[in-house]
Amino acid sequence: MSTAKEYTRLPGRGVRREGNFLITTAVRQSQLWLAADHVLLVDSTVTSQDLKRFYFRHIQALQLRKTWRGFWFNITFSLFTALFALFSSQVNDPVGFGILVTFAGVFGLLLLVNSIIGPTSECFIQTAVQREMLPSLGRLRTARKVFARLKPLIEQAQGALTNEEAQTLLREQLPESDALATALATGRRPMPAFRPGMTPPPLVRSNYRGAAHAWLFGLLTADGALNLLLIFQHNFALIVIQMFLILALVVMGIVALIRQQGSSLPPALTRAAWTALGYFVVCFLLGIAQYVVIVVQNPSVADDQVAMMRHFASIDPLLAPWLMITYAISGAFSIGLGLAGVLALRRFHGEGSVPPSSPVAQPPGPPPLAAPLPPPAPPDLTAGPASPPAPPSPPPAPPPHG
Repeated sequence: MSTAKEYTRLPGRGVRREGNFLITTAVRQSQLWLAADHVLLVDSTVTSQDLKRFYFRHIQALQLRKTWRGFWFNITFSLFTALFALFSSQVNDPVGFGILVTFAGVFGLLLLVNSIIGPTSECFIQTAVQREMLPSLGRLRTARKVFARLKPLIEQAQGALTNEEAQTLLREQLPESDALATALATGRRPMPAFRPGMTPPPLVRSNYRGAAHAWLFGLLTADGALNLLLIFQHNFALIVIQMFLILALVVMGIVALIRQQGSSLPPALTRAAWTALGYFVVCFLLGIAQYVVIVVQNPSVADDQVAMMRHFASIDPLLAPWLMITYAISGAFSIGLGLAGVLALRRFHGEGSVPPSSPVAQPPGPPPLAAPLPPPAPPDLTAGPASPPAPPSPPPAPPPHG
């Protein structure tokens, strides 16, 4: 008799990455497979597979959360599509026009595909011993379809939770519980983060106060001002200064992203740092588009970087709408992001600092119930040995009887 189990692949396919935002140490393809009594998570590479089974009777929560990743993808793809379409309208050469239109078409296609497959999501499966992320359910539509398929199987193995029990559970659990945010998708009581009576370990945070972020936001503000200045003073010296400024921005942005890992910085500062990283990517693609326009219009400067920069400096932005719009948008965005980051950093420092001269006021305690007793007097060590206590006096004699 064969003991092999029948598996059915569930919808969705994702990638599990290990490492940090800068260095990826491992990349594995992730899929979910359905058996009669459990779900199988398969993370595979070309040479290995990592298998984890989650039995229906042990699953305590399926957690689903919509993310903004897909929305920002749409914003990015729309911006690149519009920019390359704008650049193509300024090129008269058929080859350059075809290249820029191709770039615009690629980003437009990515925008269409990302819009069709729908919003992004983040999913977890929780048991009594682990909480595992499910990378294959990265789209909200796919995650809902898989959860709708798993829910009756889990209820069949564990029993359903009535509405009255769910309301009682909502009142008992903390409102910020991750398992509660799923609206009890499985119909079962979620696993608490710690057993009753256990003290959770303190969350260790670094004492980083945002020095790299201060440099990053200051350089962003300076870059925005320089972009606006280049609209009216477009010369070779300012272009060279901008190149070194962008290089410093990239270095300081990477340092800020590294330092904010595990720190106590508020979300406004961490999001601003990630937004700056996206801005650097946009600037890089804009540089590629400008390089294509210049090389197509002047093939003789393609092999000479200095000559190409001098030719670029000779272009008057007031007579080239594509260049003026690029400088205006980049300058406004850099100044806005830099000032917003500076204000958020000052607010963070103002909330987290306590002046040393102003001690923290302690609440008054209750008044004493009675005056404290004076401490006993210390013994006199210079006196001689203490005399023994006097014996007690005998009791009085009884009166005589007459």
